[in-house]
Amino acid sequence: MKTLQLIRGLDRLPWTEAQSALAAQTDGIVAEIQQDAEGILFALPKEKIFTDKERGRGYVKDYTVTQMKAWQIADDAHPEGTPPVCSLEELLAFLAPGRLNLLIIFRSQLIGYVGMEEKAAALVHRYGMQNRVCYAAESYVSVTDVLAADHTARAVLMYDQPLLDPVSFAVRNHLFGLMPLQAEITSELRQRCRQNRLALFFDQPLPGAGPGQSIVIAEIPAETE
Repeated sequence: MKTLQLIRGLDRLPWTEAQSALAAQTDGIVAEIQQDAEGILFALPKEKIFTDKERGRGYVKDYTVTQMKAWQIADDAHPEGTPPVCSLEELLAFLAPGRLNLLIIFRSQLIGYVGMEEKAAALVHRYGMQNRVCYAAESYVSVTDVLAADHTARAVLMYDQPLLDPVSFAVRNHLFGLMPLQAEITSELRQRCRQNRLALFFDQPLPGAGPGQSIVIAEIPAETE
């Protein structure tokens, strides 16, 4: 069994989050992906972006690359705004020479981004990151789409309580693993994942961290490494 620890939500920008991961001697980071009006993928935690009052707010899908790169996103941690947002390609170029792993989460609950999964898989291959990247989504369409784009992709289904038998679904669709959200991580689930050579991902809160800040733990059976 191999265990990875991936930092999630410590900073709005993956650049500084990657530096935090290195400093904390963890194994990687989590990046949540959106698609802009020109089809460029950006690493941002929400589909709806809130900027400072002068710049307004809206959905990533409605903005161009030029507009996105001009943003200084303001939040409680950075009231004066942060450096410009980065694209998935910029993030991969930054990570490729190093050792960090990356969990890409497709944020497609509100909007169906056409071709997002195929573009992400192509970028991952371009930077030679396929052995250090996993893809996750709550949408089973996104999970199966990334596998259609790259049959070797490590696809992980995020799910809540309503899913009846996630293990059977994962096996039937050749997924790499599962990531329960509200569902309990039981000994039975762990055993079934090991028996079926499925990785198990779950959030573990960081002591003293803010909302949305956590460590994603990935338990990966040796046969799937």
